[in-house]
Order: sequence, then C-alpha cells, then structure tokens
Amino acid sequence: MVASITATKKPLTNRSAELVKELREKLLSEYNPKDDLYDFEDIQRVQEDDWFVKRFLISKGRNVDAALSMVKNSLALRKEFKVCHMKDYEFPLEFYKSGGLFPYETDRKGNVTLYLRVRYHRKISELEIPVKAFILHVFDKVDRATKGQFAVIFDMTDAGYENVDWDFLKFLVFNVRNCCPVGLQYILVCNLHWMLNALRKFAFTFIPSDFQKMIQFASGEEIFDFISKENLPDFLGGTCKRNYMCVPKGTKPIIELCEQYGHAREVVHKHMPHFQKLLDESDRKLASGHFIDPVDYFDEPPEQEQPTINQQLLRVEPQSTVHFYFDAFENCFIAQIIIHNISDGFVAFKVQSNSPKNYCVSPRLAILLPKTVIDLKVQLLPGLESSVRSGKFLILAAPVDSDKMSFQEFQKLWQQPKENLFSLKLCSDISEENENDNEDPFESLKSDFVKLKTKYEKLRRRQQLIFAIITVLISMFLILGFVYFYECNFDQRFSDIIAKSRLINQLKLVRS
Repeated sequence: MVASITATKKPLTNRSAELVKELREKLLSEYNPKDDLYDFEDIQRVQEDDWFVKRFLISKGRNVDAALSMVKNSLALRKEFKVCHMKDYEFPLEFYKSGGLFPYETDRKGNVTLYLRVRYHRKISELEIPVKAFILHVFDKVDRATKGQFAVIFDMTDAGYENVDWDFLKFLVFNVRNCCPVGLQYILVCNLHWMLNALRKFAFTFIPSDFQKMIQFASGEEIFDFISKENLPDFLGGTCKRNYMCVPKGTKPIIELCEQYGHAREVVHKHMPHFQKLLDESDRKLASGHFIDPVDYFDEPPEQEQPTINQQLLRVEPQSTVHFYFDAFENCFIAQIIIHNISDGFVAFKVQSNSPKNYCVSPRLAILLPKTVIDLKVQLLPGLESSVRSGKFLILAAPVDSDKMSFQEFQKLWQQPKENLFSLKLCSDISEENENDNEDPFESLKSDFVKLKTKYEKLRRRQQLIFAIITVLISMFLILGFVYFYECNFDQRFSDIIAKSRLINQLKLVRS
C-alpha cells in the first residue's frame, strides 16, 4: 500500500486492567478445548492481547457479563468461518479483480478506509458462504493491522434495487459490531440514489442506534471533506493510483473452487456472466491507466513442489488394494483396475505381477491416448483363491511420442531409470462378500434362483386368483343388473307390445 497500515498500542488504565483481567479469567474458566467452540489461536489472542479483550468491555459500557457474552459470540463466529486460518490466495480471483471490497488509503483523520461497492453485489445463494468468509477475512485483516482505526465507505453509485440484500446488510452489521467492536470510526454512504433513499428508514430499523450515529452521507465533491482527492479511488473522483483490483499471487478462478464450496461447476457457471462483466470492466480500466500494486499486503502462498511423474501421468483406481469378487457368469474371481491418463500426451503402460501364472490381466499392456480411461480386467485362475492375499501387482508407465511403436521399442521403455517411470504397487484381497462364503458359488446361485422362482410362482398364482375374483364379481354385477332391469320393466314392455299389435291390426282394417 502507498500509505502503510500501522497498529497503535492502546494504553490501559488501572481500571481497564482489572476489568480486562476479570473478563479474561471468566472466559478461560469456561473454555474447554474438547468442546471445540473456539479456535486455539483466538484463545491465545485473548490471553496475550489486552486491547482485544478491552474493546469488548468498552463496547458494553464496561459490563463484564455483557462483554463476556459478546466475545463468546465473536469467537464462535470466527470459528464457524475459520477466520484465523483463511489466507488471501484461498478466495476466488473474481472477488479481488472486480474491486468490490478492498482496503485503501487513509482519510483526513488518518483512518484506513475500507470500500464496499454496492452495485457489484448480487445475492447468489451458492456463493453466500464464501462471500461472507471473504468479508470477515478482509475486515479482520484491516482490524488487526489498525487496532481499530478504520472507516467503511459504502459506494452507492449506480446501485439499484437488484443490489439490495437485507440479509447481507444484517450480517455486515453483526460482523462489524461483534468482531470489530470499537474498531469502526464511521460509515460514509456515498452517492445514494433518491430511489434507494426511500429504503433508508427501513434499513435503520435493524441497525443499532450506536451504529446509526456513525452513519454519514455525502454526494459528489462532499466526499472530499472526508477523504482528500489524492487518497480517493478514481471511481469517486479521486486521483490515487493504488490498484484496488490487484489479485493475490496463487489465486484461482471461482469455477475451479466451486467444488470446494460444495457445488458442481454447472451450478456456479450460470452466474459467470455477472462476474465476467465485472472482470471485463476491470481489464479495460487496468489497460487505460497506470496503477501501483500494493506491496507486502497480500499473503504469500506456499511454494509449490514440482509434481512428480506419478502425479503427472496416470491416476489409478484403486490406489492400494485390488479386491477380487466372485463372478457367477465367469465362474471365477475377478477384479477391476481403472487407469486414467491425466496427461496431455500418449502414455504407455504395462502390468506386472509377482505370480504371473495365477492371474490373467486384460489388457496387460497398451498405449493410452491423452485424457482417456481404460478398464483392466484381472482374472484369478480357478483353484488359486488361497494365494490371493500374497498377490501383488506393479503398474509401470512412461510418456511416449506416438500411439504406434514396435515391440522392441516398447520393451526399451522400461530400461529407463526408475525416476523417469511411473510406478504404483498394488496388493490384492478377496472382498468380504466372498470371504465368508464357504459354499459352492454355483449351489448358492442355484438356491437363489429356486427361491426367486418360487416367489414368482406365488405372485403369479395370486395375480390369477385376484383376476378371477374380479371377473366373477363383474359378471354377477351385470347379471343382477339385467335381472333387476328386466323385472322392473317387464309389465310395462308387455303392455306396450299388446297396444302396438292392436294399433297395427286397426291400421290394416282401415286400409282394407
């Protein structure tokens, strides 16, 4: 950073020292490592950092019991989000490059400023946890460095109703109030649009009164009354060239971290257009101006060890033990080995065994195309079940230039030094399903088939009986209905027939 974030030691009065001691002793007397409620690093901080304890007392008017409840809530929240163990490079690249939340230069009173650009926020349920963790991490980092001398700047420029997130605001207020008590000097809301101004009263209903007193509003050049132009970022009319879009070394895109957050790539991918728009905007801004990257601010990632050839060529399943199981169709014990070529080139492999006469491996050797998978079938020859546990397999592999080579060239591959070859040793065992099965597999299969056939015959007979009963019931219903109808209408129909006959006879007489 151009202006360094420095920590100042808070002096303790005699009165503060006694209360700090009392609060510390109460918390430590209730602390039990087996409960796993707090991080050990935070407990050490309680033991060693007087200002960390004192700030909770000040926030609660030196009420020890109220301060104890507050510090316990704070430590529990920090434990939940693993604040003590989070590093800058563990968060997605998009969180940094978009420039939505970042610390910056000091204001006119010497307070480090922390900017939050509201128009960049979207409520995305899949990213709720990492976003909250990122906020806690940034606030904690600034708070530790300044010992409670920072201000939060809410940039409301171009923010709309789609950026309103009450849950996010409540979490932010709870975080600052409980995790950084007496650390926040003031909150400056910049360029609040008149449409969102109507929501101000509603927002104040769940903001504590002590926070409401710290909130101030400014628009346009009024911001310069709080922060000088040379310390203000360009999107608020400043001239400072500190790069607020700088990305820590070792940071990965969010699409590569989605599984770490418990979501499939497809789920996170649907939100990428929002992030891509922000990244494109940042790229244009970085290309148009000269920015100065912060120095010694971000955490340095650990040095990556060079991957070994075993990590570069193949991934084998299983990794340690091949389990044989009885296959009734093959009438023998078989196992499966899956080999993935994770490299971008051709890979030749072969499978060896300490008892080659006991097993039949298919295929025993082959050349894999880039990014392909092959299933190996390992068959134990009949009558050798007792030797399974002493069996061992060795998979050797080496990169090659082509998928075509002579047998002599293939054999020369394995004459290379061992460090140039992929190698994996596998043990063998019989699966538990077969280990305690002492009867003949064919007899067991036959018995199961007989049981299944018996059940089928019972179900079939039951179905036929039910069908017959239904048929009889329907027939009886039809017969009864016909009889009833016939008896009720027989007299009437007979009279009608007689009348019609008489009428026909009369008509014949008239005609004659």
